[in-house]
Amino acid sequence: MADIIMRILSLAFPLACIWFPDDLAEYYRDGTLFPEITTPSSGRFVRLGGWVLLLLPVWVFLLVWLLDYLYAR
Repeated sequence: MADIIMRILSLAFPLACIWFPDDLAEYYRDGTLFPEITTPSSGRFVRLGGWVLLLLPVWVFLLVWLLDYLYAR
């Protein structure tokens, strides 16, 4: 059960970046948090970042598989 919850939570932020890029791009904070974000981002960059985060485990799996295939033989 905990594994299912962790998988759902790991998909929540990338999917939010893909589905709501303009809303997330408009959020910025000029307070004392590090790093400071002082201007809004472009929605297309937020969407691109969401796709990268969503597909990163697949790319890592394929890279490990390719390296194992090339060097294990």
